[in-house]
Amino acid sequence: MASFYNNITAIPPGTNPNGLLEAIQKNNAASLATQAGRHDEAIALHREALAAKVRDHGDESVHAALSFNSLGESYLAVGRLREAGECFAEAAREIRLKGADKGQTMCGCEDCSTPGGAMLTWQKLKACGACRSVFYCSAACQKKDWTSRHKPLCKRHTTSRTSTSSTG
Repeated sequence: MASFYNNITAIPPGTNPNGLLEAIQKNNAASLATQAGRHDEAIALHREALAAKVRDHGDESVHAALSFNSLGESYLAVGRLREAGECFAEAAREIRLKGADKGQTMCGCEDCSTPGGAMLTWQKLKACGACRSVFYCSAACQKKDWTSRHKPLCKRHTTSRTSTSSTG
């Protein structure tokens, strides 16, 4: 028999369902603002969604990690690299905590080809060759993330470019 409910968000006991709905609505509005190029509005909405998720799920929840990641993407879109890096680091920390007891984490590529953003063992992941702080499930995901997101944030890459340009 086919399952009709493939993607359900469970609401833990004691969680305010209205808070979750509020966060979902803010995230959806932020996505629309991003698509329309209204990045400052998207940042504000992602921050509101994040606050609701932290309030209702805690700052170490996967829900919060997803909002940290989305907020980081919005900061990256407007060139606010420090804030983007902080958000991505927080998202990565939360995802690492989720899989730590099983020795797993997720691919660092936002548009990962792994179905459902599955948790993978460290042995199946490859680190960024420059900074070794972001992990990918495949060379394709690493290349895709490098060109779309990681390159300006990669500390070793940006450090080597800065020192080369100042000495050259």
